[in-house]
Amino acid sequence: GWNVQNYPKHSQTNSDLKDIINQLDVDIIAFQEIENNQAFNSLIETLDGNWTGYRTDSNSNYGELAYAINTEQIDIISIDNILSEDEYYFGYRAPYVLEFIFNDESYVMINNHYKCCDINASDFERRVIASQLLDDYIDNFLDNKKVIIIGDLNDSLDDPDDSNAFLPFLNDSNNYILADWDIAIGLDDYWSFPNYPSHIDHIILTSELGYIFNNGNSFVETLLIDIEFYNSWNEYDQMISDHRPMRLVLQP
Repeated sequence: GWNVQNYPKHSQTNSDLKDIINQLDVDIIAFQEIENNQAFNSLIETLDGNWTGYRTDSNSNYGELAYAINTEQIDIISIDNILSEDEYYFGYRAPYVLEFIFNDESYVMINNHYKCCDINASDFERRVIASQLLDDYIDNFLDNKKVIIIGDLNDSLDDPDDSNAFLPFLNDSNNYILADWDIAIGLDDYWSFPNYPSHIDHIILTSELGYIFNNGNSFVETLLIDIEFYNSWNEYDQMISDHRPMRLVLQP
């Protein structure tokens, strides 16, 4: 999951992203804040491998959700928005669902960009309701599926109950795994949003993925692109984003 802020932020953004992604060895990137469809298509065309790109609205200049998918190992079943009638609660960015097959197993990824900030009294409440809506949707339509909830969820996992936007997932450990929990409660050096600093980009799995995620070979990490590819945080922030990407590795 990668919030590439106001994409593309800089005239060099695509050139840098191409070099970075080609070195990352990833199959799927769930993007947030893709504002320019033409630039996004140009990026997809320059990547090494058989990449294809999908964006929620190709005619919009709004910061949309998008997927970049390397189809060398991924078979796409479907891509579509869900809960569009409730998009207000998701900051007018209805969750973007990718169903795919990897190594003969079927998975469902739900890309999200929750409402940001606490400027208005309703901002936090919208995140709370967004989590409830996702939980209900998974209960009703994705029961027994291997589901990956991913994206910029704009809130911390470890807030007290009265100010926690993720209680449907936190309070249901039988059905959900907070895959980046250790990062959320760990050193701020590895948080996804250093400007604040806070850790607000998350990966939540349904329990059907437990046997894979808990076997010792799978993990979640914050990709320190600012350190590995740039001389400073400010340079990364200027060229790419104010968010770091989060990577999920699933190895059965």
